[in-house]
Amino acid sequence: MASIPRQRAFIAVYVWLERNGKVIALQRQNTGYMDGLWCPPAGGVDEGESVLDCVVRECREEVGVEVDATSIELVHTLHRKTPERFVIDLFFKAQFSGTPFNAEPHKASQIDWVDPLTFTQWMSYIPDVLRTSAPYSEQGFE
Repeated sequence: MASIPRQRAFIAVYVWLERNGKVIALQRQNTGYMDGLWCPPAGGVDEGESVLDCVVRECREEVGVEVDATSIELVHTLHRKTPERFVIDLFFKAQFSGTPFNAEPHKASQIDWVDPLTFTQWMSYIPDVLRTSAPYSEQGFE
């Protein structure tokens, strides 16, 4: 019996770090992926790394804060099909300590606290995630 080809997906995390109704956002630069647009602290899960460890690492690397691993909560899963690959985007919220700063100025031109619902410069798929209360959505599938 022939085996059925299975989809392989790139896994990425996005972390909503909130204070006073605003979230921290970074303007991407020099990454080759949606440079000029904004996103929360985010990144791909490294080989052998757990998703939760990735959340903690990305927040530390990108904005210099420590995330309480017990506070990490999955708020949305987005399954995307792009021309290059399939992607599973996991959106989390988490409690953190410290003052966010641009810890990777070679990858982000600036960071700022923004109102997530009225901010207009997000990466293309983020507004749809913010507008839904559903735990799961898809983009790019016909």
